[in-house]
Amino acid sequence: MRVLLFVIVFMFSGSLFAETWRIGKTIEVSSSNLDVTFQVFPDFDPNEELVHGWKGEDLQYLVLVDQQPGGLEANKYWKGMLKEIKNDADNKKVTIISEGTISGASNNEISYKLLRWLSEGDEMTTMYYLVAGQKYTYWVSAISFTNEITYMEEQTKTLLKSALLLE
Repeated sequence: MRVLLFVIVFMFSGSLFAETWRIGKTIEVSSSNLDVTFQVFPDFDPNEELVHGWKGEDLQYLVLVDQQPGGLEANKYWKGMLKEIKNDADNKKVTIISEGTISGASNNEISYKLLRWLSEGDEMTTMYYLVAGQKYTYWVSAISFTNEITYMEEQTKTLLKSALLLE
């Protein structure tokens, strides 16, 4: 009887655990309790798998990862990023909608900013996360395809709270 119970639990346990994906070179994230997939986005890159955030059948956001050398203080990375975005916005106003920090699964501090600016006449709202490690630092950005910015912000924070740095 115990063997049968063990087999039944083992067979169905796969659906109880979330998938784990490697985004970037050394970040592992879990899809637990999130409506996300890890797949190619052909319009962006036909070879790279990216995190796609969904709400039912509707694509809400896409998560991109950019690797940088590690070891600098977070404020130095943010200063450079904000300068780059401001240049992209033709030196128009870049608005910080929200900002803060969360902890990843490695007990590392992940800082974030939700930014809005104009780019080529279109309003852009993007969530940026800075995942800093000793060897590598990552910009993780979530680009929204809808006006449901709060949904994107909540979902990506949950995703990055699961971030495990494998350095």
